Amino acid sequence: MTEQQAIDALIASGIHAQVRDWALGRSIFAGVGEFEHRGIHGYTHARYIYPKGETWHVLDCNVTEQGFATLEQAVSHTISALSSFAKK
Repeated sequence: MTEQQAIDALIASGIHAQVRDWALGRSIFAGVGEFEHRGIHGYTHARYIYPKGETWHVLDCNVTEQGFATLEQAVSHTISALSSFAKK
């Protein structure tokens, strides 16, 4: 699975997805429950998918991290974790 295929799979599941390049390095942001408060936009439920060594990790915003052997497994986990919150 490529990065773009991962983003497409998340979006097809009703989850906002985009590439981020920040402290984790290049990662995929996935979020649902978009909100705005005083001009700041965010998501009530979010995950970051990023490579770490030979595995793909999924980090939620509560700093819980899980490792997966492939990007496809990491995306599948993220879809499962966030799909109940997503509006389709």
